Amino acid sequence: MSSALSVHLGLPEARIFGFPPEPHPPLIRPASRMRFSWDRPVDIPSTIYSFSLDARLPILTACFYITFVYVLNHFNKRRQYRPWPITRTASFTYFAFAHNLLLSLFSAWIFLGVCRTVISSLPPQPSAPYHVAEAFCRFDLSEYSKSHNTLLPLTVHDGGFSRAYQVKSLWESGMDYYTWMFYISKYYEIMDTLLLLVKGKKVSFLQMYHHAGAIICTWVGFLYRTPQGVVGVSLNTGIHTLMYLYYSLTTLKIKVPAFIKRTLTRLQIAQFILGALASWLYIFISYDSPIDASLVPTEDKSDNQTHIKRGGESNAIPCMNNSGQVFALMLTTLYLIPLTQLFLRFFGRTYKLETKKKAI
Repeated sequence: MSSALSVHLGLPEARIFGFPPEPHPPLIRPASRMRFSWDRPVDIPSTIYSFSLDARLPILTACFYITFVYVLNHFNKRRQYRPWPITRTASFTYFAFAHNLLLSLFSAWIFLGVCRTVISSLPPQPSAPYHVAEAFCRFDLSEYSKSHNTLLPLTVHDGGFSRAYQVKSLWESGMDYYTWMFYISKYYEIMDTLLLLVKGKKVSFLQMYHHAGAIICTWVGFLYRTPQGVVGVSLNTGIHTLMYLYYSLTTLKIKVPAFIKRTLTRLQIAQFILGALASWLYIFISYDSPIDASLVPTEDKSDNQTHIKRGGESNAIPCMNNSGQVFALMLTTLYLIPLTQLFLRFFGRTYKLETKKKAI
């Protein structure tokens, strides 16, 4: 009977597209660390956690950021886009280098942490496709189990037997911590814009739209604990690791081949497109989950594990099961479509201009 359990592709239920979306799940601060470790170096204070998720913070920050940039763009225009005096100091160069290197290392830490969380959350028996789907889809195991009355996932073995073991969702295993850190980093990345303004450069609409939209979308994604957040966080931090490393080198006047800059821009564009496609795939995925299974101890004690036999009934569970998660996905998609177009236009303008200059 276990062979009948599988993953399915099909049209989603209409209810998950409802608007206004369902209320977001209760805010549960990531558990405090028992000891210092690289994957969780600091605890998140409850006051900061609650304040960061208040709707007023991301919305007001985005509005203030856009207004601030428009004002300083006008100020720089009046100064004929001359660099500010502070840019001629060694301290400014050191700060710009430290800023870029810090974001590169931070992005690498998030990327590796997410990879480690995903790997540790996969079932020990990877031949069970429905269990792999469950690991990626069930982002909040405790709340999901209460509302859907399902059992803990079970790993398929031959002969209709499964090994019972405790499983945490990706969210509980560490994605709650990394996703929050990722969201908070979007506020600090505004420093990119400030450095450009101090250098006397005009900040483009692309830059403003990119940073302001990222704050809003990551906030909504965190509130609704969207399972496709794994895709966005891993892709974004992977690209940012390389991008900020490149900026670190250029800050020190280290010559980097031009094709690397072009490649990084291509990777950013590919990240938006592939990330959106992979995220939308979640809507069409459902998987079988065993229910009403009765425990049947076996006589085989060779591996000192408890085995159970599964009942014959199964329940197809959608990967995305509420309108809040779909709302977050649609909002992010609406943000990514113009962003991708702006990046494509930037890519065409920048590198065609460079080609013309070389020809001359």
